[in-house]
Amino acid sequence: MKPERKTIRFLHASVSLVLISALFAGLLSPYINPWHFWIAALAGLAFPIIWVLNSVNLVFSFFADKRIFYVTLIYLMAGTPMMMRHFSISLKMGCDEETEQFSIMSFNVEGFNGISGKDKYTGQKEIHSYINDKTPDIVCLQEYSMKGRKHGAFYKTLTENLHLSYKQLSGYNAEALSTSTILVTASRHEILNQGIVYSPDNEIFAIFSDILLGSDTVRVFNVHLQSVKLISEKQILKPERDQVLKKKSARNVISSVRKLKIAFRIRSHQSLILAGSIKASPYPVIVAGDFNDTPASFSFRTIGKSLKEAAYLRTNGFSRTYAESYYPLKIDHIFMDKSLNICNFRRDKVELSDHFPVMAGFSLKKD
Repeated sequence: MKPERKTIRFLHASVSLVLISALFAGLLSPYINPWHFWIAALAGLAFPIIWVLNSVNLVFSFFADKRIFYVTLIYLMAGTPMMMRHFSISLKMGCDEETEQFSIMSFNVEGFNGISGKDKYTGQKEIHSYINDKTPDIVCLQEYSMKGRKHGAFYKTLTENLHLSYKQLSGYNAEALSTSTILVTASRHEILNQGIVYSPDNEIFAIFSDILLGSDTVRVFNVHLQSVKLISEKQILKPERDQVLKKKSARNVISSVRKLKIAFRIRSHQSLILAGSIKASPYPVIVAGDFNDTPASFSFRTIGKSLKEAAYLRTNGFSRTYAESYYPLKIDHIFMDKSLNICNFRRDKVELSDHFPVMAGFSLKKD
């Protein structure tokens, strides 16, 4: 064998080993608690890219090395169900038209900062107008700006301008002067009972509302898991078209990885707490919100393992929900109890926030 050919085969084998190992780590990431081994969570975050790169290598391996081809093929087949959580093809049928249907929307409103050139108060009203036009039965809002008495327009606008009669807030202090972002669940159906879910550090990361739908009660969890807070790194996620990443961005990588590590670990705790709350619910459960985690994550599996994902096989393409990234970050999710029928799911690409809203239709199963 010629030396050049030997070198090419060695390089191909080395690259294949790295890609297959990364794919294996991504497959394991939903089962490994990041508190114990957070590196696997990075592979889960990059899973779509890893899967695509292995697919490209599969084609090359068919001509270069059949052994690598078959090993790669096995791992790709094992990873296809997870890839279908990221890149879905609509296959499942909807609900019977004669069945009474309800709808739920989840929307991280980014503190009303997402509309360029407009203040928070205008942003709040435009988001309300959007929601009113979509007429959901239930809406779960995250990062909803709220101030106390000095800036009471936020609370007044919420109560008067959002056309859903029943509302639950995770926190509102009429005497507060500073801005806070809270969770808001609003419903056109009566909220019979409500509660709060706390992190180990006593921070609120979810609220639940027991909502009366016809003669049945459903417990809706509105969730906002720990944010990564990659504020300065948005340039990396979505660089300008004519801008080359600078050395400063490269230096931010270490800082970004540290932030990811912290967030992965906090979300692992939060997801375990939430899973316990879901299990203890006396009613069928819906979980909606900003998970800040993709389908290849520990928190996604921990929260959703006893539920059905509303988006699965009901959307087409990547359907990213984080608007500030060209990379397909699907981090806003809706899960439903297995006793509910999922009729449809959609993501709406509206430029009102750094997230896109997601919406699912469902019906109650009849005995």
